[in-house]
Amino acid sequence: MKACSLIVLGLLQACSGRSAGTTQPGDADQGAEPGQEPAAPGQAKPDAQVPGGTTQTCAADAQFDFDVWGDGLSSWDGRLVVAAAIENDSAADSSHRPVLLSSTIQDGAFSFFCPRSLHRNNWYPSCAVFVDVDGDGRCTSGDAAYQMQYFAWDAYLQVEIPADGWGTISPGSPGPPIGSTAGDFCTGYFD
Repeated sequence: MKACSLIVLGLLQACSGRSAGTTQPGDADQGAEPGQEPAAPGQAKPDAQVPGGTTQTCAADAQFDFDVWGDGLSSWDGRLVVAAAIENDSAADSSHRPVLLSSTIQDGAFSFFCPRSLHRNNWYPSCAVFVDVDGDGRCTSGDAAYQMQYFAWDAYLQVEIPADGWGTISPGSPGPPIGSTAGDFCTGYFD
């Protein structure tokens, strides 16, 4: 069982490994031919296109892994799910996105894993996930969202999103990443 701890806006948050029934990236058949779907339900497909034509990003030049998953979402089977991580720089209004991955929810689950993609960061880094509930292929009002804004990350990011932890995107809620000049959640994380 994996374990980590993160400082979350001054609070200590404990994280633990996957619960039974969720798929870890890398569980897919490693012998699959190029262009074949991965065998693991909900596994992200790096280097593909995110809706809107943005290339997926999984930077592998840092210290910490990005590992985010959820299950209990069978009502959203087949829907697009997209995850992003934002790292602010010490300069005001300067940030970059080391992780942007998309997949579909399969068997009520999804899993994103991006090894060595996150840098030690003390300037309010954040990550977010949205589910394209309305099926329009974009992050828009009415879709489901989960956002995690941190004081810092200095360890592997491992987050299991509970099935009842999702909110609905509406004007002004949830907000953009801390430090972002974007006016809303979707633009701040996914554009």
